[in-house]
Amino acid sequence: MNVNRFYLFTVLLLTLSISGCTSHITITGKNLENTEKKYKNVIVMVPDGCSMSIQTLARLYKGADINLDKLLTGSVRTYSANSVITDSAAAATAFATGHKTTSGFIGVAPRAKDLLPWVTPEVPPYYPIPTILEGAKLSGRSTGVVVTSTIPHATPSGFAAHSSSRFMPDDIMEQMVHQNLDVAFGGGMVHLLPEGESFKTDDGKSWKGTRKDTENLMNTLKEMGYSIISSKDELAEVKGKKVWGLFNGTDLVPDIDRDELNPTQPSLAEMTKKAIEILTTNEKGFLMVVEGSQVDYAGHAHDPAYMVTEFLAFDEAVGVAVDFAKTNNDTIVVIFPDHDTGGLSIGNNSEMGRKYGNTTVDTLITPLKKATTTIQGLLELAYQDNTSTTEEIKGLFKDKWNLDLTEVQAEEILKFKKFPYGVADYISNNFTVIGWTTGGHSGVDVPLWVYTPYDYTPLRGNINNTDIPINLAKMMDIDLRMIGDELFVDAQSVFPDSKITEDKTGRIFETGKFKIPVNKNIVMNGDKITSTKGVSVFISEINKFFIPKEMVRVIEGKK
Repeated sequence: MNVNRFYLFTVLLLTLSISGCTSHITITGKNLENTEKKYKNVIVMVPDGCSMSIQTLARLYKGADINLDKLLTGSVRTYSANSVITDSAAAATAFATGHKTTSGFIGVAPRAKDLLPWVTPEVPPYYPIPTILEGAKLSGRSTGVVVTSTIPHATPSGFAAHSSSRFMPDDIMEQMVHQNLDVAFGGGMVHLLPEGESFKTDDGKSWKGTRKDTENLMNTLKEMGYSIISSKDELAEVKGKKVWGLFNGTDLVPDIDRDELNPTQPSLAEMTKKAIEILTTNEKGFLMVVEGSQVDYAGHAHDPAYMVTEFLAFDEAVGVAVDFAKTNNDTIVVIFPDHDTGGLSIGNNSEMGRKYGNTTVDTLITPLKKATTTIQGLLELAYQDNTSTTEEIKGLFKDKWNLDLTEVQAEEILKFKKFPYGVADYISNNFTVIGWTTGGHSGVDVPLWVYTPYDYTPLRGNINNTDIPINLAKMMDIDLRMIGDELFVDAQSVFPDSKITEDKTGRIFETGKFKIPVNKNIVMNGDKITSTKGVSVFISEINKFFIPKEMVRVIEGKK
């Protein structure tokens, strides 16, 4: 393919100019037709880590059309700035900001040294970039994230945080707390608590904090007026306009395992329904991000029963969102995976798979429907029961997967007892016609599904993931360039006599009598604390501290 031609049609053109104290980021993308329609409410939904094959498998597993079947409008290119196979952080940055970035980066521009040949960003490396969620918040809309992973995981943080490493969940969680999200539902309670403190969830488990900065962000949330809930029952009953739901210390339990391992946790559909209920109290509208996070986990694990049940749980949440949109004509629902994971195929190289011309629905689906738990969940039960013999392995697989293992098969599985991937591959290869190409991600295009109340789909055809936020911003009447001006000022350039210090809570920008702690939305002047819109961001690779323009006005006495 001619690279220049490919560039012309797929690469987002970004123009950066710096004037005075602001960073002017001009963003233009593929201007899709009919984007002049404005929407009050935008729901972005991401079944993390999948492609068309799981949609086919889910339909056959369910035995009927799924909600997504009526919504397919096109496909999405997923490459990152430095790799034709993206990771989740770079993918989230692309569809939250309109910019390609380096694998592992969250909400910042890519490094310059290893770009793909056709990627030519004009934003300085590592500079933070505004997201459509931040734009929605500044427009007066409510915002929320609903996930089955931890809240500071790659996809949700891509909309509400800025970091040169996705592997800093405590810092990312701090930014997300201070972004003033109206709703945050998912897991990750450990990232709110300092080391040495713990919290007990409704299932009786006690979770120890991981934060090394001694800050208790759960107390911070309470001081900010949030209700904090940790169970399905509390989700059903909670009132109010600002709610954090933390239903596990880490990721939520897989959908197929919930009834047995943690029935106090809500489903993705239940969380989505409650989030909509809360967010619609704002007459100016809302932007909500919903992620079926563990579709990806199942693809990595090569666990077909896990993957198809997670995808169907996500599809149920899609039904909730679309039902709302059907009664609210100012709502658009845009759905797409961030990338494919596992390379799932219907067909493999097993003896059953080689007879593909005679593959019945029963051959494909029955082994999956026999499963009542994930492979990981099954092995947790094995550890819990101290299962260690072939007879016990056979009993466990008979009970949970309705599989009659031979002695030889039980011996093979026993070898992998502490290695779920090995067990999952063995089951796929010997008891199903499901195949896998990788334990990681793949670089294929992924499906695009859209619900709009009108007789056209504003996002269609084969588009780039960066096209999605550019067009959604236009639909919400948001100028991302102006959002960038407002949120990310190079603080050292504006205040040249400033300094960056550090204490146990992290880095602090100091100028005169004012102090701005990193990852927060506050300016401190002695005992006086002023809250602002947007958070401070420090990027160590370029030793720059970025602050919202509102913080500049506070320091200059203009607010």
